[in-house]
Amino acid sequence: MADQPIRIMLADDFTGAMDAGMQLLGTYSDIPVILSIDKIPQISAPWMVLNTQSRNLTVQEALAVYNRLIPDMDTRGQIGYLKVDSTLRGNIGIMLEAFLSHGIRQILLAPALPAGNRKTVHGVHYVDGVPLSRHEISHDPFSSVHSDRVEDIIHAQTALPVSHLDLEQIRSTSPEALAQTLRQMHSIVLADSETEEDLNKLAEVLRLAPHVLPSGSAGLISAMYGQARTVDAEHTTETPVLILRGSPAHIGRQQLENAQAELPDLKVFQVNPFSDTQEQIEKATQSVLDTLRRGGSVAVDAAAGSKTDPVFLNLEGAKLREQQAQIQHYLNRTALECCSAGLVHQLILMGGDSACGILEALDASWIRLYGAALPLIPAGVIMDGVARGVHVVTKAGGFGKVSAITQLLEATHDAQ
Repeated sequence: MADQPIRIMLADDFTGAMDAGMQLLGTYSDIPVILSIDKIPQISAPWMVLNTQSRNLTVQEALAVYNRLIPDMDTRGQIGYLKVDSTLRGNIGIMLEAFLSHGIRQILLAPALPAGNRKTVHGVHYVDGVPLSRHEISHDPFSSVHSDRVEDIIHAQTALPVSHLDLEQIRSTSPEALAQTLRQMHSIVLADSETEEDLNKLAEVLRLAPHVLPSGSAGLISAMYGQARTVDAEHTTETPVLILRGSPAHIGRQQLENAQAELPDLKVFQVNPFSDTQEQIEKATQSVLDTLRRGGSVAVDAAAGSKTDPVFLNLEGAKLREQQAQIQHYLNRTALECCSAGLVHQLILMGGDSACGILEALDASWIRLYGAALPLIPAGVIMDGVARGVHVVTKAGGFGKVSAITQLLEATHDAQ
């Protein structure tokens, strides 16, 4: 029997690739996540997750990425899932139109992530019970969202018509009837979801409609392939742990503050690469290295407050990107120094863009996912480069409970 083609999931940022790819571990034993479409290693696996890193690109840049990538898909495998952000940031309309213009017949989009309190009801998207445009995360300075209505967000980038599967229709109609209904709908179908049961119903529908390409957050792919397994004792890592925060999402700072309060042995260094003096920066870096050499765990907070702080709200365009680049450069250098010296057993990376930049600075091209460190927070191991063999946990900047970092560190300490 001929080998089955590898199935490919595309994600527009690295932490999205990790947390959605993790859901495939409900069915498969190991999942490779590829950091860049420009450096795809030869890997034998049933699924491969590709990070396009296109969320914060301009429309023209994102379109160029997809137009370059999609024609090459047939030589690499079969597209199986389009991962979108559960808060609808990024170039979603551009992505949908690009795939539909290259032969995909129909795409069902279900962006809800009930486990993260992100839901779509009557076409309106909610985060933490608040309409999307009123939530802090919609003010992301690199990828803002200006509407609560998913259809409006799609139509900001494409004129293609959108059909809608409403919540009541999904709940009151059999999967078989819904699969037939899809055939009468437009090439883009938006599906409401409020609960895990709603997504499970959509997964049944998709099994009956093989012509439809599924698209959504980690929620829909989890419904299709089962909940990711938690990290077992075999994969539990030791200290030292190096935590690097590059995302300005407010919850990230709260998570570090909670960890510092609950775990007195954790050293947290706040570094501002665009206002601290070079002497201050070098002193902080040396303190990080010294703490790791003593076997202690360290958090480096290089993000300037949160996305609602004046330092972000009062900056635009090139200046904002310049300052974020300084943050990234510092985190890259810190990670490289610490990992090159063999001082790190585990990295915890907070924020998709910064995580991807750090791993690329370590010359990594792929991560082997092996489980969930916490619900929707994936764990894996770096497979190549300077930090080969180092375990890595990634967390989207705006995601997780206040206690998330504390729980991750407690699990590491409890295993020793």
